[in-house]
Amino acid sequence: ADAAALDGGQHGHAGPLETGERLLEAQRGEAQLRPLAANRDARGHLTEVFRASWPEALAVRRWSLLRGEAGSLRGMRLRLREETWIAPLAGRLLLGLRDCRARSGGAALLELSPAEPAGLRIPPGVALGCLHLEPCLLLLGRDGEDPADELGCRHDDPALGIAWPDGKPRLAARDRDAGGFAALLGAVAERLDEVRGAAGLSRA
Repeated sequence: ADAAALDGGQHGHAGPLETGERLLEAQRGEAQLRPLAANRDARGHLTEVFRASWPEALAVRRWSLLRGEAGSLRGMRLRLREETWIAPLAGRLLLGLRDCRARSGGAALLELSPAEPAGLRIPPGVALGCLHLEPCLLLLGRDGEDPADELGCRHDDPALGIAWPDGKPRLAARDRDAGGFAALLGAVAERLDEVRGAAGLSRA
């Protein structure tokens, strides 16, 4: 099935890349949503949530299960080098996405639930926030294992362009005390400039 894109860029699956190459390659990537088929019978259903041969697949090195309580929010979080695969296993949630690889990057707010199974591939440089509308269980896959790869900002900064529902979600201290979106954009741009300079390319 065709995947829904956050922006109109070309998507191409790349093999393992060095840090600098991955950041430059990420500028041509896009977030992609893949509907998943639930095979149902009288006993229940079986849903395949990941297959390495899918065009949206990534070379996962780490799988995690994330449980979110109703009314809680994680984010915004961004990976500089790593890609993420996310699939809801239980509960409804809203995913806020913001492309931070350019100041005019796109934004989206998606509702996901196992009632309409789907997997989402998120490239490096795209910030993610998860608002759990119900108790949720999520499957997360990443193609890297570096905790220092993560940056973040406040989810409610208007400059993000994400129309979260009204209310005050429960936040972890790191998300509550995070900086604004402008600071996140600056950190991403600085890192990309470092990579371009090291590669002998012109800076943005």
